[in-house]
Amino acid sequence: MVTCFSPRSFRWVMTMVFAINEINRNPLLLPHASLGYVIYDSCYDSSRDMEAVLHITEQEATGIGPVYNCTPRAVIAESGTTLSIPIARFLGHYSILQVSYFASCKCLSDKKLFPSFFRTIPSDGFQASVMAQIVQYFGWVYVGTVENDDEYGRNGVSQFLVEAELAGLCGAFRAILPQVNDVLGHQSLRTLLSETKARVVVVFSSESPLLPMAEELQQHNVTHKIWIASEGWATSNLLGSTYSDVFKGTISIALRHGEIRGLGEFLNTLRPQFPSEHVNGHQSSDDDDKESNPCRDFEFINESKNAFTDVSQLRVTYNIYLAVYAIAHALHDMQTCIPSRGPFFNGSCASSDKFESWQLLFYMKKVRFTTNLQEQMSFDENGDPPAIYKIINWQKNAIGKIMFKNVGYFDSSAEKQLMIDSNLFVWPDGMQVPQSLCTIPCLHGTRRFTQKGMPFCCFDCISCNAGEISNNTNSEECTQCPESFWSNTERDACIPMPEEYLHLSDPLALTLLAFGVLGVALVVGVAAILFKHYKMPTLRLSNPESNVLLLVTLVCCFISSTLFIGQTEIACHFQRPLCFAFLTLSVLCPLNMIFKILARRLSLENNEPKFIIFCVLFCLLVCLAFVPAYSSTEGKFSVVTEIFALIAIPYGILGCIYIPKCYCSRKRSKTPSGDVQSFARQKRRVDERPGLCE
Repeated sequence: MVTCFSPRSFRWVMTMVFAINEINRNPLLLPHASLGYVIYDSCYDSSRDMEAVLHITEQEATGIGPVYNCTPRAVIAESGTTLSIPIARFLGHYSILQVSYFASCKCLSDKKLFPSFFRTIPSDGFQASVMAQIVQYFGWVYVGTVENDDEYGRNGVSQFLVEAELAGLCGAFRAILPQVNDVLGHQSLRTLLSETKARVVVVFSSESPLLPMAEELQQHNVTHKIWIASEGWATSNLLGSTYSDVFKGTISIALRHGEIRGLGEFLNTLRPQFPSEHVNGHQSSDDDDKESNPCRDFEFINESKNAFTDVSQLRVTYNIYLAVYAIAHALHDMQTCIPSRGPFFNGSCASSDKFESWQLLFYMKKVRFTTNLQEQMSFDENGDPPAIYKIINWQKNAIGKIMFKNVGYFDSSAEKQLMIDSNLFVWPDGMQVPQSLCTIPCLHGTRRFTQKGMPFCCFDCISCNAGEISNNTNSEECTQCPESFWSNTERDACIPMPEEYLHLSDPLALTLLAFGVLGVALVVGVAAILFKHYKMPTLRLSNPESNVLLLVTLVCCFISSTLFIGQTEIACHFQRPLCFAFLTLSVLCPLNMIFKILARRLSLENNEPKFIIFCVLFCLLVCLAFVPAYSSTEGKFSVVTEIFALIAIPYGILGCIYIPKCYCSRKRSKTPSGDVQSFARQKRRVDERPGLCE
């Protein structure tokens, strides 16, 4: 007992009959043969599909009108990928030609697995490429995907993700449509869609599996998404009319529709009758409800306006029409073969009435003809036709209904394949193109820092450090400013550093200058004391030349510190070389003194070498402290650091060498005899109690 009926599927069947009748009436296409057919109803059941295929391969079939004894050589099936795959596997073993009108999975292009499979619908490989190009065209980066849990959905999304990666796009999520009665599953999907930052969602599905999701989204007012629809629901009247708030602004990839002259009149003359209790009034567009249950879309067939007689948007219907004509043209090429010039062994041709299935398959691979729309029809090496799509924008009209606006097209055979008129689009928020980003692009003065465990397009924007800049959007790294330049406040440009000087009126400058003057005074005082007692044997024998050189160097160090104060161009050129030379002499002179003392073995009875060593160590400590202090200061404070080091070392030399020397000279000047012998005798008397000058 028949319990359901699909007027749309019935239109597809009768379109095949119409095309066969049209070909049989054409005296030029197949003048020496007539086409016949056998119709099997699979009821969307793969087991019934396989049963039909077994009948085709094992039994004879009847044709239109008179009964002919013939074996079917071609199969036009199926309406979806899931049902087409097992048929294609089986028929491929027998080289029986199969032409599908609605199975678009790219997996069916594999000729090793499906050697006899052809189709008049473009491969999803093209559709996925078109989707990726549209996403890239509008500057969308962060995109989510939703797929139906079947071969069509899984393979379609997988191919899109491949194309998206090649285009540099970023995947937000990959979700599977729950089963119709999975309430919790649809709630979870709704939460995901409402919370994700991705505004653009690509959906590979047919109409029916989307209905529960659409209902859930509408109930919770999730209406801000841009949907990119596969051809399985590209012009769904049900989704567009019932859930217009959810799907307004949708971009769909629709099969291009064709025109079949005389088909409407043919269908109207049939006027099939069907009991009303098995009919539902819903009217569906030609390419809706892919691989769905046909029992949900019924209507009164005997009404004047219904899905059976509607020929305004022939998409899948036109694919069936092309499938019949492609087989007919392959047979025509077979019939026109010239003996001895044929493509088979020794130039033979196939017999027109008793040919083998593989021979028809051979001609099908090479078939090429002009359609009634004056388009060239052929198949590539994978059995796929040229890809021609219409780009549709779902626009809400004044009465709240969705209109399908043609806004572009894709033609794989054209030089410029994708054409889009962006001015024709209407978006959910108005006319402005929405954005779909995980993170707003990093502005000038910042750099990107990828978030751990997130896609590459999700990142944090970190400000450049002082002295670094970035003047490009989404910079990966900040650039160091050159010497004498510094970053501006916005960190997007390097600007010359302001010249900062240690002015004479500055308290720091006055303090350091006072220490410098005091140092010069101390050196003069030391020189006076030593000059007064220069006849003492210990002074005459302790390198007087080195003392003079060292004292002069110390005066120069104190005086040169004044070169760092104020703004003098000449002083800027000489301050560092001079100071470096004086500091070097200040360190080398004490070393020279101690080496001479050790070489002559003089003054070993006193502590002079020890004081010189203390002096050298003090100078080294000042130098070691100067390096990090100078590198961590800027502006006038770096100048202060230089002056401090330049003054500290002379003070260290005075304190470690000459203050003790002056003290000893004053003390020894009080002895009765200044000659060496009396000093030696006095030394022997106090050798048990050595002091500072001993």
